[in-house]
Amino acid sequence: MEYNIVTNYKVNQFIRYGSKYYTVKLGLTTTKIDQAGERQPNVDDQFAYVYGQYYKSFIHSQGYIGNIRFYTDHQIKDDVLIFYYDREEFIFEWDKPKIKEKGVDFFLGSCIKKIETEYKERIEKAKEAEKKAKEEKEEKAYQGNAEKIFQSPGRVSYDDLKAYLQKQREERMKI
Repeated sequence: MEYNIVTNYKVNQFIRYGSKYYTVKLGLTTTKIDQAGERQPNVDDQFAYVYGQYYKSFIHSQGYIGNIRFYTDHQIKDDVLIFYYDREEFIFEWDKPKIKEKGVDFFLGSCIKKIETEYKERIEKAKEAEKKAKEEKEEKAYQGNAEKIFQSPGRVSYDDLKAYLQKQREERMKI
């Protein structure tokens, strides 16, 4: 999976100079001129395009470490790292004492480890919730009343009609 990290320029520069694996990559432009001569958002970098549409703020690609891409959003004022992993958002504070002690690469690795464990938990919770909702839906499924057609014909539901027709079929099969 690919990680996208959005942060402010200052934190991005700390990562750039603190990591020995960081590779600088000049990003794509946020807009480009189409055939009609109009400026349109650039859709070549899909993550940057979706981010811009959602947050109404353009981000600029700064570099990468393996499958981790770094972006700068100049609207972010706090020292935070916002990780995007498979449509999920994870926010981490920039921990200066930990980084001075262990290094930027260790800090990023620990963040990724937390993300992967938390992501698995989120997936499991979502599956359990979906399974529980499905079971509740099956329990709440209304079983029609075939006799309701004769008792109050104006308040008959579709399930009541199905039950009546099923009862008629069963009676025909007995003969």
